[in-house]
Amino acid sequence: MGKVRYLGSKTRLVDQITEKVGKPSDGRFIDLFCGTGSIALASGLQGWKVSANDTLKAATTLTSAKLISASDVHFQSFGGYYSIIKKLNALTPHKGYFYSEYSGSAENKEGKARPYFSLSNAQKIDSIRAEIRNLYQENKITANERTLLIADLIESSNEVASIAGTYGCFLKDLSSNALKPIVLKARPLQKRTIDWHVSQGDALNAKVEKIDTVYIDPPYTKRQYAAYYHIPETLANDDEPLVSGITGLRPWKSKASDFCYKAKAPIAIENLIKSLPSRKILISYSSAGHISFQTLVEIASKYGDTDVSTFENFGKYISSKKSSINAKSDPLTEYLIEINR
Repeated sequence: MGKVRYLGSKTRLVDQITEKVGKPSDGRFIDLFCGTGSIALASGLQGWKVSANDTLKAATTLTSAKLISASDVHFQSFGGYYSIIKKLNALTPHKGYFYSEYSGSAENKEGKARPYFSLSNAQKIDSIRAEIRNLYQENKITANERTLLIADLIESSNEVASIAGTYGCFLKDLSSNALKPIVLKARPLQKRTIDWHVSQGDALNAKVEKIDTVYIDPPYTKRQYAAYYHIPETLANDDEPLVSGITGLRPWKSKASDFCYKAKAPIAIENLIKSLPSRKILISYSSAGHISFQTLVEIASKYGDTDVSTFENFGKYISSKKSSINAKSDPLTEYLIEINR
């Protein structure tokens, strides 16, 4: 299954981070900025009860799909997961929202072509998302089954999107992968049942107990995720927002993160740490971030004993189709700061 190329992904550090998370305790592992869910899943597979949170619906959808086990989804009306995937792939394409707004058709109010997808793939996305919606409204699939199918659609759409990596803009000409037909793929489901809960909202509002272990991986550059991942967000919300301009961004400013502003980021991280009652807090950060390493350690040290792990010589993460690592750029240092109250 193709993966969404997510800025700041910690996939390369899963083993190192989960080692610091440690063995499961009476509390929960809480991932407050879950992204695509790699750390939440790894912790769940270690035996933790997992709670994950993010401001974006796309992130919580992708994370939920990672945590869903085979026992959570049966697709009884269709004879199983593979059968419903086959049914969705066989749908007749039709011209809908994605065709008018995010293909080369220019059949929208502004008359603007936005070729994020080929004409045929945009129509197929329209037919698949409409069918998932209908099946859920008719109670033929459960909430978990709907979430899984939408996550599959987000990932399959990403494989045929004509983009440089994120959805900040489309390419001038359709890329070679965008010319291939979109195909939904059934993912391997978790055999082990994980005790999980995923919420969408501000990290400050997430439910946290004293006995929990909290992991924080906030945005740390000026790139606003709500804008850079607007199309996955539309798929996850299953809506048809009014869009405009060359790139057709959905309204996103209500989800702008203070962590993406250099002046606001130190205040935001301190306010979050201060608000958490948990005894153990882990903070992922990068040398490319707004907040300097020294400042971050000074902030963390106010709230407990700190321990710092550094992981050096990582290539700079880029949202490229060819690679998630830019070997020509200056190497990054990734930090993991542990606070024990």
